Amino acid sequence: MGTAMAGDSDSYRTLARPHSTRLKIERSEFISHGGIATDQNEVRAFIAAKQHEYRDATHNCFAYRIGAPGPEVEYFSDAGEPSGTAGRPILSVMKSNDLHNCVIVVTRYFGGRKLGVPGLIKAYSLATQQLIDEAGVQVCFPMKRIHAVCDYACLDQVHQVARSLDAVVEDRVFADKVELVLSVRTSQCGPLASSLRSLGATVTSPDDQLHSE
Repeated sequence: MGTAMAGDSDSYRTLARPHSTRLKIERSEFISHGGIATDQNEVRAFIAAKQHEYRDATHNCFAYRIGAPGPEVEYFSDAGEPSGTAGRPILSVMKSNDLHNCVIVVTRYFGGRKLGVPGLIKAYSLATQQLIDEAGVQVCFPMKRIHAVCDYACLDQVHQVARSLDAVVEDRVFADKVELVLSVRTSQCGPLASSLRSLGATVTSPDDQLHSE
């Protein structure tokens, strides 16, 4: 099941690192895998890799949230477990931890004892929370690049403006004029471009969205 929503912040929380954990509940083994993903291709690759690695498992259930800080897509799959007992609990725990741009797969090896609907919901929830607790959480700030060309006479002022907005000068080319590539938080992209233009710099449209801690 998938849904879409809009986000308006220029930061988001996600897993601090890819990680896997194991949990035994009533003879069944639950192996949780968490990965960081920002688009459908990364999500599909992560899920496919786990489904292949654990192709002998009883179930490989999953959920993901991608697209932050813009319009966001959510999806979950029970992968053969009773409806609403696996994928939805995984997604619910991700949402309760305010996690975005990540994917979690919970692999189950059935141990011979049925858990029932409440037991399955609890088990998948516990397995997901254990993964998040062990992997940790980081706050990311999407960045954008700005390309600017300025005279040598205003280069010091350009650097001052960059520092004031926490922008990073990634590259400089010294020719007839100075060509710069700067990265800045999305929310500061407009102010940076305006400030550079006020100094006489030529600023091109921002491109490549980045992500940083």
